[in-house]
Amino acid sequence: MPALVTDNLAAQHPMATIKLLAPQPPQGWVRRQYVMSRFDQGIKLGRQVFLVTAPAGYGKTTVLGEISEHLLAQHWHAAWLHLDASDSSAHILRLYILASLKHAGIELNDFAEERLSNPRQASASQFAASLSEHLHHQASPTALILDDTHELHSEETIQELAALAKHTNNKFILISGSRIEPAFATAKIKSQGRLHQVTAEELQFSLNEAKQLSPQTATGQLSDDELQQLLHKTSGWPALFNMAIEITRQSSHSQITANQLKGSSQDIANYLKEEVLSSVDSTLRKALRNISLCPRLNHNLVSAITGDDRLTQKIRQLPGLGLLIQNLDSQGYWFKIHPLLRDFLLQEVQQLEHSEREDLYQQASQWFSSHQLYAESIDLLISNQQHEQALEQLSLYGNDIIGKGEIYSFLSLIRRLPEGVVRSQPQLLLQQAWHHLLVNDVSLCDLVLEEFRELFTQQPITNFSHDNLRAIEITRDVFQERYNKAIEKALPILDKLPSEPAFLRNTVQVDLAICYYHLGDIQTAINYARQCHLSPTETSETYSAFYARITLLMCYLTLADPTNINREFQSLCQWLAELNSPSQQIQHFTQAIDAIIAYLNGDLQRAKKLFETSRTAMKSLADSAVLGWIAVIQSRVYFDLGETTEAIQQLRDLLQLAEKRKTPIVQGFISGELIRLAQLIGDNNTVKFTLDKRQKLHPLEQKDLASIIVYMDYGDACALLGRKDYAQLAVKLKKTIRHLEEANFRFQQIDFMLTLAEGYRQAGNDDKAKLMLEQALLTDSHCCCNQLLRSRFDTLGSLYDDIRLTSPSPILRERMATLLAGYKPTPEDHQPQEPLSKAELKVANCLKQGMSNKAIAENLFVSVNTVKSHLKSIYAKLNVTSRTQAIGRLNKHH
Repeated sequence: MPALVTDNLAAQHPMATIKLLAPQPPQGWVRRQYVMSRFDQGIKLGRQVFLVTAPAGYGKTTVLGEISEHLLAQHWHAAWLHLDASDSSAHILRLYILASLKHAGIELNDFAEERLSNPRQASASQFAASLSEHLHHQASPTALILDDTHELHSEETIQELAALAKHTNNKFILISGSRIEPAFATAKIKSQGRLHQVTAEELQFSLNEAKQLSPQTATGQLSDDELQQLLHKTSGWPALFNMAIEITRQSSHSQITANQLKGSSQDIANYLKEEVLSSVDSTLRKALRNISLCPRLNHNLVSAITGDDRLTQKIRQLPGLGLLIQNLDSQGYWFKIHPLLRDFLLQEVQQLEHSEREDLYQQASQWFSSHQLYAESIDLLISNQQHEQALEQLSLYGNDIIGKGEIYSFLSLIRRLPEGVVRSQPQLLLQQAWHHLLVNDVSLCDLVLEEFRELFTQQPITNFSHDNLRAIEITRDVFQERYNKAIEKALPILDKLPSEPAFLRNTVQVDLAICYYHLGDIQTAINYARQCHLSPTETSETYSAFYARITLLMCYLTLADPTNINREFQSLCQWLAELNSPSQQIQHFTQAIDAIIAYLNGDLQRAKKLFETSRTAMKSLADSAVLGWIAVIQSRVYFDLGETTEAIQQLRDLLQLAEKRKTPIVQGFISGELIRLAQLIGDNNTVKFTLDKRQKLHPLEQKDLASIIVYMDYGDACALLGRKDYAQLAVKLKKTIRHLEEANFRFQQIDFMLTLAEGYRQAGNDDKAKLMLEQALLTDSHCCCNQLLRSRFDTLGSLYDDIRLTSPSPILRERMATLLAGYKPTPEDHQPQEPLSKAELKVANCLKQGMSNKAIAENLFVSVNTVKSHLKSIYAKLNVTSRTQAIGRLNKHH
């Protein structure tokens, strides 16, 4: 099933898979040029183990992120892994190391299969040596970046890192960030000259870096002397300096009047006590301590915990303290305590009596739970090590968390539980695997499944767990486009699945529907989708029912069947209206389908608006053909509206996304469309860029191609169009169109017929172009593809008029009359009524490059209104009514 978790959702929630993602520098962060130059020096000297060692608040993680960017720019593989206390075993650590390397683009399938990460099968030294040898043979060098290695305390994990450090080589380096010097930094590595260390002193802000952060205060910009004094007070400690600079920025004075500060946790605590909390009375102080338990706060929550409904206002009004309260939304409804202050207050919470501390956590957890914020409720229980209660709530509310689209939060909660607790609840492992699939992370899904299988090699599993495991494996095959393999697994177990829980049967039936759709058997796909429970109220069944409905819609869209399209879409909207808060991703994806329907109905403005609101859902789709088709329709909406730059950029962005995910069918389809549109506006740079991309497409040998290969054929055809190889273009598309006709892919068949007609026209064979256009018109028997046909007026315009006026077929004449109602095509050889002025020629040249009105104005140093005035005159002289038509005429005559 396709994944539906947006990028901005991933930014809002702590997640398990964030362990594999290098962080982006925070806004306003000062680039550490000195540290980068020292790093480059270490590389040149042949260093292989790099340590960034400093206390909390020195920006180690951000520096490591800069190093990652730096390496990527030099064509390294940069594998990122954030470590924490839950990575307590060699087995788990190896799993994540392999996952991080795969995430960085390194092929590890053979290595992972031959040398499993189980410590019982290979010692630390054997694993590290094998990995080192494997990476040594990669085309590009590899850096394994480990953040927060101080979190690892078990002897076996330390041995793993020591072995990796020992087996580094000139194409495999190890980079570590830690608060203390890690145990694997042995004297031997140092004596061999292989160790490069960045210390706290080197991470302190310099005066030049401080100048970049210097605030504008009531008395003006801080002088060098004042900045130097501030650096002295904070010892250049980035976190504390930033805190001080923020207070200075909001102060009426140009300097902080705090006592001398130094770079230690105790000094921060002293600063917070003496300068921030000293004016707070004991009642307010206690309340602050109590609310620090919560990662985010609002007025009602603060009032519930403290019994004081004025506390929020008091906090914001206190000098100094108000600066440490940070809004989380534009309305100021949700806010949080600054992490430094919260850490300090949480230390005080830990000093409370056990019963008092437990009551506080319980109270906060109950508030979140009562407001259906279950992820935060469970997070608080885990923070207080109330694991049994956390497990109970996960069991009760896990599906609600998933149903709200908070899949990353769900995964993060499971990962935060101790390994022994998770292993005592094997269903949690399977839930992890399921939801790694839902966020389009097949690699981590495979790793979790391997752990599940290993756990139960010597003990039986329940029938439900066994069925669940097989359903996950089938869905994984669908994600990897191995449709025949998925069908082979699904058919034998479908009739054996129990009626309850229904989501397993639903899932397998949806998987079968998706497989048959991609293999070109649309009627069978419809049959399996209709066998699903399409209107469940149980949260656990929501996603499978939604995908079943979407598959039905995709089938009818492909068949160009407007009656069933409208009926199924209305049924979908009615069901979603009856659901209790369907997830944001589901709503966005529904809007994307609605946008396609609006496009088919010719309502381009509505389609554009819907596509814009569903853009993030588009980027999270895992299913290749669906992503490719929706991407193409979206770009055509912009193109048909004359917004050519936006259309091209949309396709370029999605091509890069498909390239990153290694989905060649999507790459082939989108790159083909990008070439076609770029040609129409004469954007030769984009044509060349895309043709180069197509040369690097990943091989397709391991995919189930069948009828779905038509998408790649279409891309190949457009590439031939880019090379003006019209003979091969005709051979390729004729074969593709036959495949589409056999599979009943009517919408795509009409689309590809029109593209072949364009090829014939460019080759100068209008007779064949007209014949292909006539076949396309007759194929659209339901008049579902009017907008698709109208979108080719600019390239095939005179042929449409010929058919309307001279065709002997009354069906074609009537079809053209309906299609051309309200539209006046202009012959392509039409010359301008009068020459364009010099100013209009300048605007016309920008227009041919696909520039927007704003971009043209900036390029020519005129106002946007002036550009609009020139465009109006250009349209009149060219006798056209749209931007796309104007570009076509200009490319022909200018």
